Amino acid sequence: MSVIKTSGVYISAPSVAPTLAVLSTAGPMSLSAAYTYKYTYLTGYGETEASAASSSQVTSTGSMLVSLTPSGDVNVISMKLYRNTASGLTTWGLVATLAPTATSYSDSTADVSVSGSVFAPTSNTSYSIQETIGGVIDGFAKIRRFNSVVSTGTNLATAAQLPTVGKVYVSTTGANQGVKLPAARTAIIGLEIQVINEDASNSVKVYPFESGGDVTAVGTTAASATLTSGTRTTFQLVSFNSSLGQWKYY
Repeated sequence: MSVIKTSGVYISAPSVAPTLAVLSTAGPMSLSAAYTYKYTYLTGYGETEASAASSSQVTSTGSMLVSLTPSGDVNVISMKLYRNTASGLTTWGLVATLAPTATSYSDSTADVSVSGSVFAPTSNTSYSIQETIGGVIDGFAKIRRFNSVVSTGTNLATAAQLPTVGKVYVSTTGANQGVKLPAARTAIIGLEIQVINEDASNSVKVYPFESGGDVTAVGTTAASATLTSGTRTTFQLVSFNSSLGQWKYY
Protein backbone atom coordinates (compact mmCIF):
# COMPACT_ATOMS: atom_id res chain seq x y z
CA MET A 1 0.00 0.00 0.00
CA SER A 2 1.43 3.35 -0.98
CA VAL A 3 1.40 6.20 1.55
CA ILE A 4 1.82 9.78 0.38
CA LYS A 5 2.21 12.56 2.95
CA THR A 6 0.72 15.88 1.89
CA SER A 7 -0.20 19.15 3.58
CA GLY A 8 -3.75 19.07 4.95
CA VAL A 9 -5.41 21.97 6.75
CA TYR A 10 -3.63 25.18 5.76
CA ILE A 11 -4.38 28.62 7.16
CA SER A 12 -3.00 31.68 5.41
CA ALA A 13 -1.58 34.62 7.33
CA PRO A 14 -3.97 37.50 8.12
CA SER A 15 -4.48 39.46 4.92
CA VAL A 16 -5.61 42.67 6.66
CA ALA A 17 -3.11 44.69 8.69
CA PRO A 18 -4.23 45.85 12.14
CA THR A 19 -5.42 49.42 12.57
CA LEU A 20 -4.66 51.66 15.57
CA ALA A 21 -6.40 54.34 17.58
CA VAL A 22 -5.19 56.11 20.72
CA LEU A 23 -7.25 55.27 23.80
CA SER A 24 -8.26 57.95 26.29
CA THR A 25 -7.22 55.76 29.23
CA ALA A 26 -3.77 56.49 30.67
CA GLY A 27 -1.26 53.66 30.28
CA PRO A 28 2.45 52.84 30.67
CA MET A 29 3.47 52.82 26.99
CA SER A 30 6.07 55.32 25.81
CA LEU A 31 4.60 58.68 24.79
CA SER A 32 7.28 59.23 22.15
CA ALA A 33 7.64 55.84 20.40
CA ALA A 34 6.03 55.18 17.03
CA TYR A 35 4.27 51.86 17.68
CA THR A 36 3.33 49.27 15.08
CA TYR A 37 1.58 45.93 15.47
CA LYS A 38 1.29 42.57 13.72
CA TYR A 39 -0.88 39.54 14.46
CA THR A 40 -1.13 35.85 13.57
CA TYR A 41 -3.61 32.97 13.55
CA LEU A 42 -2.97 29.80 15.57
CA THR A 43 -4.23 26.30 14.88
CA GLY A 44 -3.63 23.10 16.78
CA TYR A 45 -0.65 22.51 14.50
CA GLY A 46 1.16 25.83 14.76
CA GLU A 47 1.07 29.49 13.80
CA THR A 48 0.82 31.45 10.57
CA GLU A 49 3.40 34.02 9.62
CA ALA A 50 2.52 37.52 10.81
CA SER A 51 0.26 39.99 9.04
CA ALA A 52 1.64 43.14 7.49
CA ALA A 53 2.52 45.76 10.08
CA SER A 54 0.02 48.42 11.00
CA SER A 55 0.71 52.05 10.25
CA SER A 56 2.84 53.60 12.99
CA GLN A 57 1.10 55.52 15.75
CA VAL A 58 2.36 57.62 18.66
CA THR A 59 0.14 57.41 21.73
CA SER A 60 -0.40 60.56 23.78
CA THR A 61 -1.98 58.61 26.63
CA GLY A 62 0.21 55.52 26.93
CA SER A 63 -2.43 53.09 25.65
CA MET A 64 -3.69 51.93 22.25
CA LEU A 65 -6.75 50.28 20.69
CA VAL A 66 -5.75 47.67 18.10
CA SER A 67 -8.37 46.44 15.63
CA LEU A 68 -7.95 42.96 14.09
CA THR A 69 -9.67 40.78 11.50
CA PRO A 70 -10.53 37.22 12.64
CA SER A 71 -9.95 34.36 10.22
CA GLY A 72 -13.40 32.81 10.49
CA ASP A 73 -11.87 29.38 9.85
CA VAL A 74 -12.94 26.70 12.34
CA ASN A 75 -9.36 25.43 12.59
CA VAL A 76 -8.13 28.72 14.08
CA ILE A 77 -8.12 28.38 17.88
CA SER A 78 -6.58 31.72 18.87
CA MET A 79 -4.68 34.77 17.64
CA LYS A 80 -1.42 36.31 18.81
CA LEU A 81 -0.71 40.03 18.86
CA TYR A 82 2.83 41.42 18.51
CA ARG A 83 4.21 44.94 19.01
CA ASN A 84 7.49 46.80 18.75
CA THR A 85 8.96 48.81 21.64
CA ALA A 86 10.62 52.19 21.96
CA SER A 87 14.03 50.50 21.97
CA GLY A 88 13.25 47.90 19.30
CA LEU A 89 11.38 49.53 16.45
CA THR A 90 12.10 46.77 13.91
CA THR A 91 11.16 43.71 15.99
CA TRP A 92 7.71 42.67 17.18
CA GLY A 93 7.44 40.89 20.55
CA LEU A 94 4.41 39.02 21.85
CA VAL A 95 1.88 41.21 23.67
CA ALA A 96 -1.16 38.95 24.07
CA THR A 97 -2.90 35.76 22.99
CA LEU A 98 -6.51 36.43 21.98
CA ALA A 99 -9.68 34.47 21.26
CA PRO A 100 -10.12 33.39 17.61
CA THR A 101 -13.10 35.76 17.24
CA ALA A 102 -11.47 38.85 18.78
CA THR A 103 -11.82 42.02 16.71
CA SER A 104 -9.95 44.43 18.99
CA TYR A 105 -7.53 44.63 21.88
CA SER A 106 -6.96 47.49 24.32
CA ASP A 107 -3.21 47.57 24.83
CA SER A 108 -1.70 49.13 27.93
CA THR A 109 1.39 46.94 28.09
CA ALA A 110 4.63 48.57 29.20
CA ASP A 111 7.61 48.05 26.90
CA VAL A 112 9.40 46.01 29.57
CA SER A 113 6.48 43.54 29.57
CA VAL A 114 6.54 42.90 25.82
CA SER A 115 8.21 39.55 25.21
CA GLY A 116 11.89 39.73 24.43
CA SER A 117 12.02 36.07 23.40
CA VAL A 118 8.79 35.39 21.46
CA PHE A 119 8.69 37.33 18.20
CA ALA A 120 6.32 37.54 15.25
CA PRO A 121 7.01 34.47 13.06
CA THR A 122 8.13 34.78 9.46
CA SER A 123 7.12 31.25 8.36
CA ASN A 124 3.85 29.35 8.45
CA THR A 125 3.56 26.24 10.67
CA SER A 126 -0.24 26.23 10.92
CA TYR A 127 -0.85 23.33 8.55
CA SER A 128 -1.57 19.66 9.29
CA ILE A 129 -0.14 16.55 7.70
CA GLN A 130 -2.31 14.00 5.93
CA GLU A 131 -1.71 10.50 4.69
CA THR A 132 -3.18 9.49 1.36
CA ILE A 133 -3.60 5.75 1.65
CA GLY A 134 -4.45 3.00 -0.79
CA GLY A 135 -4.09 5.08 -3.93
CA VAL A 136 -7.13 6.46 -5.78
CA ILE A 137 -10.58 4.87 -5.66
CA ASP A 138 -13.22 5.98 -8.18
CA GLY A 139 -11.21 9.10 -8.87
CA PHE A 140 -10.86 10.09 -5.20
CA ALA A 141 -7.86 9.64 -2.90
CA LYS A 142 -8.59 8.14 0.52
CA ILE A 143 -7.38 10.58 3.16
CA ARG A 144 -6.45 9.81 6.77
CA ARG A 145 -5.64 12.99 8.68
CA PHE A 146 -3.56 12.71 11.81
CA ASN A 147 -1.31 14.68 14.11
CA SER A 148 1.05 14.09 17.03
CA VAL A 149 1.05 16.11 20.25
CA VAL A 150 3.36 15.96 23.26
CA SER A 151 1.33 16.45 26.44
CA THR A 152 2.54 19.16 28.83
CA GLY A 153 1.73 20.58 32.25
CA THR A 154 -0.57 19.14 34.87
CA ASN A 155 -3.51 21.56 34.64
CA LEU A 156 -5.82 23.25 32.13
CA ALA A 157 -3.65 26.38 31.81
CA THR A 158 -0.49 24.47 30.86
CA ALA A 159 -1.95 21.53 28.90
CA ALA A 160 -0.94 21.10 25.24
CA GLN A 161 -3.60 22.19 22.73
CA LEU A 162 -5.20 19.45 20.61
CA PRO A 163 -5.99 20.31 16.97
CA THR A 164 -9.39 19.95 15.29
CA VAL A 165 -8.28 16.79 13.55
CA GLY A 166 -9.66 13.26 13.47
CA LYS A 167 -6.81 11.28 15.00
CA VAL A 168 -4.20 12.52 17.48
CA TYR A 169 -1.33 10.45 18.80
CA VAL A 170 -0.29 11.72 22.24
CA SER A 171 3.09 11.12 23.80
CA THR A 172 4.16 12.18 27.28
CA THR A 173 7.31 12.56 29.33
CA GLY A 174 5.65 12.30 32.75
CA ALA A 175 2.58 10.98 34.55
CA ASN A 176 -0.72 12.89 34.32
CA GLN A 177 0.50 15.51 31.89
CA GLY A 178 -2.30 17.07 29.91
CA VAL A 179 -3.82 17.86 26.54
CA LYS A 180 -6.64 20.35 25.94
CA LEU A 181 -9.60 19.85 23.61
CA PRO A 182 -10.46 22.54 21.01
CA ALA A 183 -12.49 25.57 22.08
CA ALA A 184 -16.24 25.05 21.99
CA ARG A 185 -17.83 26.66 18.95
CA THR A 186 -21.02 25.96 17.00
CA ALA A 187 -18.94 25.10 13.94
CA ILE A 188 -17.35 22.07 15.63
CA ILE A 189 -20.51 20.50 17.06
CA GLY A 190 -20.31 16.85 16.08
CA LEU A 191 -16.54 16.96 15.64
CA GLU A 192 -15.05 13.64 16.67
CA ILE A 193 -11.46 13.39 17.88
CA GLN A 194 -9.67 10.13 18.56
CA VAL A 195 -7.04 10.60 21.28
CA ILE A 196 -4.48 7.81 21.41
CA ASN A 197 -2.10 7.67 24.35
CA GLU A 198 1.02 6.00 22.95
CA ASP A 199 2.84 5.87 26.27
CA ALA A 200 3.21 2.46 27.95
CA SER A 201 4.03 3.95 31.36
CA ASN A 202 2.19 7.25 31.85
CA SER A 203 -1.47 8.30 31.80
CA VAL A 204 -2.62 11.51 30.11
CA LYS A 205 -5.18 14.05 31.35
CA VAL A 206 -7.67 15.35 28.75
CA TYR A 207 -9.19 18.76 29.53
CA PRO A 208 -11.99 20.74 27.89
CA PHE A 209 -10.76 24.10 26.55
CA GLU A 210 -13.04 26.10 28.84
CA SER A 211 -12.54 26.11 32.61
CA GLY A 212 -16.27 25.39 33.05
CA GLY A 213 -16.43 22.66 30.41
CA ASP A 214 -16.62 18.93 31.01
CA VAL A 215 -16.24 15.52 29.43
CA THR A 216 -18.93 12.91 30.02
CA ALA A 217 -19.12 9.22 29.18
CA VAL A 218 -21.75 8.36 26.56
CA GLY A 219 -24.87 7.02 28.29
CA THR A 220 -24.18 8.72 31.64
CA THR A 221 -24.71 12.13 33.21
CA ALA A 222 -21.67 12.00 35.49
CA ALA A 223 -19.56 14.86 34.18
CA SER A 224 -15.92 15.52 34.97
CA ALA A 225 -13.58 18.44 34.36
CA THR A 226 -10.94 16.01 33.11
CA LEU A 227 -10.68 12.60 31.49
CA THR A 228 -7.76 10.37 32.44
CA SER A 229 -6.45 8.34 29.53
CA GLY A 230 -4.65 5.25 30.79
CA THR A 231 -1.50 3.86 29.24
CA ARG A 232 -1.88 2.63 25.66
CA THR A 233 -5.50 3.81 25.67
CA THR A 234 -7.72 5.22 22.91
CA PHE A 235 -10.73 7.47 23.48
CA GLN A 236 -13.25 8.84 20.98
CA LEU A 237 -14.49 12.32 21.99
CA VAL A 238 -17.41 14.15 20.37
CA SER A 239 -18.23 17.85 20.80
CA PHE A 240 -21.94 18.23 21.54
CA ASN A 241 -22.58 21.56 23.30
CA SER A 242 -20.75 24.69 22.18
CA SER A 243 -22.11 27.08 24.81
CA LEU A 244 -21.04 24.88 27.72
CA GLY A 245 -17.85 23.40 26.28
CA GLN A 246 -19.09 19.84 26.70
CA TRP A 247 -17.68 16.66 25.15
CA LYS A 248 -18.88 13.06 25.16
CA TYR A 249 -16.43 10.15 25.10
CA TYR A 250 -16.67 6.45 24.49
